[in-house]
Amino acid sequence: MGGCNEKMPEVDDLKKDDEQSQDQLGKLIPLVFSESSNKPVKKIERYQPMINDLILSIDSEFYDTGQIRIYPEIDPIIEDMKENKIHLVIDGTYNILRIAKAIDNEMFLINAKDGLPLFQSYFVVLKDSEINDLDDLIGNKLALEDSGSTSGYFSPMVSLYRSGLKLDKTEPFSEDSVALYLAGEDELIMRDLLNGNADCGIIPDYDYTELNITVKENLKIIYRSKFMPRSLMLFSKTIPGEEADKIKNYFLSLSDLPEKRTLLDNLSSSQFLEVDEVFSEESLKNLINLTDKLIW
Repeated sequence: MGGCNEKMPEVDDLKKDDEQSQDQLGKLIPLVFSESSNKPVKKIERYQPMINDLILSIDSEFYDTGQIRIYPEIDPIIEDMKENKIHLVIDGTYNILRIAKAIDNEMFLINAKDGLPLFQSYFVVLKDSEINDLDDLIGNKLALEDSGSTSGYFSPMVSLYRSGLKLDKTEPFSEDSVALYLAGEDELIMRDLLNGNADCGIIPDYDYTELNITVKENLKIIYRSKFMPRSLMLFSKTIPGEEADKIKNYFLSLSDLPEKRTLLDNLSSSQFLEVDEVFSEESLKNLINLTDKLIW
């Protein structure tokens, strides 16, 4: 009956334990997942089940809930990541690389958006055009998408920058340069090209394959950019190492779990991949270093 001799805890001891428990709970914070979009309500509805499942799956010692924050543009995301208000961001590669540069962090996963981990940007002209390569763009107008687009801006700008060609963004354009302008949307690029308002336009490979056959027969591809990731996920440096590994493994495993297929679909993703599975980490670092040089 030795248990009868055990000392019952004093009331003060119980109160002390309860206070310690409350202190520990007070250290738990929300894990914040973010993206830039002009459709915040739709994005939050689609992403909240995923972040809830993530929190339940990783048994975190630091995060008790998941929150979704959607921003209209990338600059506020950069500021909030600097202030440790955001832990995970998913976005187009150009936006993610800009954030990575600003916060000095390079922990990524590749998001196979719509089933495509990598893509190419095509420089296209009308079939009867005398433009046959990048050098022939000198003295001609090139239509880009918008200054935040990975496929319609950043990827082709990387190609042009590395070509050494002189680029001109201001009218009147110099005759010894490539005249650049922002069409605003990929559909408008094709409209301008077909209407003769642009001499060359940019279209990603995944959109080119979907073009009407009649339109495609009237175009020729003069240059294909090097492959690059279409979308990335960036981790904040404030996530502790073991927690970051658990979060990373969660996303890497989603494609292997049929019961979580909907969560991936809501992210417009087929799977997440380590960078070195399909791309070069060194190449990604080189792209980060170009982000500041290629801002419109």
